[in-house]
Amino acid sequence: MTRAQMVKALSGIIVSRGIEAAPGAKLRQLFDYLRHPPQNGRQVGAVRIVEAKRKYARWRDRLSVELIARLGARRWSKLLAEKASASHYVHASHYGLQWAERFNWITRHGVQSTFFVHDLIPIDFPEYCSAGAHRSHKLKLQTIATLAQRVAVNSNYTAERFTAFLQAHGLPVPSVEVHRLGTGRLSSHGEADLPHPAFHLQKVHPFFLCAGTIEARKNVKILLDVWRLLAKALPAQNMPRLVLAGSRGWSNDELLRDLDGMTDIAPYVVEVNGLNDSELILLMEQAEAVLKPSIAEGSSLVPAEAIARGLSVIASDIPAHRELPELNRQLVGVEDIEGWLDAVSNLSRRRKFSASWNWSDFASSLLSIPMPAIV
Repeated sequence: MTRAQMVKALSGIIVSRGIEAAPGAKLRQLFDYLRHPPQNGRQVGAVRIVEAKRKYARWRDRLSVELIARLGARRWSKLLAEKASASHYVHASHYGLQWAERFNWITRHGVQSTFFVHDLIPIDFPEYCSAGAHRSHKLKLQTIATLAQRVAVNSNYTAERFTAFLQAHGLPVPSVEVHRLGTGRLSSHGEADLPHPAFHLQKVHPFFLCAGTIEARKNVKILLDVWRLLAKALPAQNMPRLVLAGSRGWSNDELLRDLDGMTDIAPYVVEVNGLNDSELILLMEQAEAVLKPSIAEGSSLVPAEAIARGLSVIASDIPAHRELPELNRQLVGVEDIEGWLDAVSNLSRRRKFSASWNWSDFASSLLSIPMPAIV
């Protein structure tokens, strides 16, 4: 593709996926809900503001993709025949790399190549991945080691793990360079473009944002534990909310049962999915802080975006998060519930609950609660 063709293609993706679309009805509904303080009640399950699964003709989509692939393959074959030695192939995802035979043309035509490695999570943490992901990821890394002149990675941690894997398996180690994921300042639109005044002009009750797929590896459970501790010490109207922005993932049956059946903190937990990039930015900018308690990451884009916008971040103390800029960043142990409780308590900008509140104060408050008589 020429530069002009690439710009046109990216512009089309931005439009078709609504990446920069103005905030819509779903975010309006969320902000309308967040404007009001929580109330005690007999609610069962977290509040869910989610879109129904889209029904579409899969066969039609597959035919469209196949047509595009065939046309692209013809153009690619022509390009290889004419300019193979001057071409440079960049593979920016992990997709398809387990089938090494699909990439034989790289060595056959002498094409220079760069591959992007995002993480080694299926190898290092297979318990958090789908069945077969461990073996598939090994094959992908073997393909990269065999074909790549250069490898780009998103963090020093990924570079170290990738290099260690290749050395442990006796595979060639190509040139590896760290290229951080971009945190470009996507527009969140001026107030004149907003369809509802609640987005900027009206205050919302304090909330913390955890954005990402809701799965076991993201460690959302510790946040629910923290909110349960908060609920024991604070009146309902002073409780901050926890907003989980993301779709439901895998290996998390226990967590999903909790989200759907909870009654103790149900008024304080909100689940929303399907937000576009602009909507997520608006949500991020209104939050007390962005939370990222992940057990494992190759890199972490949402905290990096938040820090780039001058927002507060509380993240798990894992290698990838230690590479985040230190400004407005606080790291807490993956299983350190007391540390998470203190960090969340002390980061309330709106002072709806005490900003100096800590674990010791919380323990004291528990001791002051009258205990029922033992019969």
